[in-house]
Amino acid sequence: MTEQIQSAPVCEKHGCEKIWIKDKRKKRGGYWGCNKCNAEKAARYRARHPERVKETERKSYAKHAPKRRQGCANYRKNNHEICRASHDKWLAKQPGGAEIERQRIWRENNRDLSRKSSSAWAKNNPEKVFVNLNNRKARKLNAIVPGRPVTAAIEKERKALFNGCCYCGAQKKLTLEHVVALDAGGLHVKENLLGACGACNSSKRDRPVEEWFRAQKFFTEERWQQIQQALEG
Repeated sequence: MTEQIQSAPVCEKHGCEKIWIKDKRKKRGGYWGCNKCNAEKAARYRARHPERVKETERKSYAKHAPKRRQGCANYRKNNHEICRASHDKWLAKQPGGAEIERQRIWRENNRDLSRKSSSAWAKNNPEKVFVNLNNRKARKLNAIVPGRPVTAAIEKERKALFNGCCYCGAQKKLTLEHVVALDAGGLHVKENLLGACGACNSSKRDRPVEEWFRAQKFFTEERWQQIQQALEG
């Protein structure tokens, strides 16, 4: 192989040195070929057999697409901030919000497919759905603090501070509780969030937390001190 590489022949058509192309089907394990000649040959084949090439590409995509999609999904999951920054940078380069408008038009023309895709995503990402809903409500009330986003990880962390509901201690499914309600001027930030059961969250509404909590039968001074410490931290 070393002698073959050192004495590479020259392509008569293009005048460039040929390269050794490995091919197990050949007796010598490969052959000398010219990249430019091979590219021209491939172009002629694609021009003569467009349907055959299209079918081959379709089968290849169908074979490797699941693995490729899973690899991309794993990368996005492990590098969320990098992917988000890259997407925002690309989106900013689109003239006059052209990409956003293109997506809007696509959704209008493909309502069933868009709805099906959104439903599937919501089913597989229930925590992110609640994060988006909470962020949307906070934006409407101008309760978002720039540079201090509330992510799914933060919500999970705040809900786990108490063994159950932060008020009554019930071992039920927890909702995200704004201790100082958004409607009462509270902010959608980490320090204002705790996990509360649906009953306590609905009962408290936008009333002052201490006034409401002291009026409840399950009120204890110890639990109130723990809540205040959680809010300070």
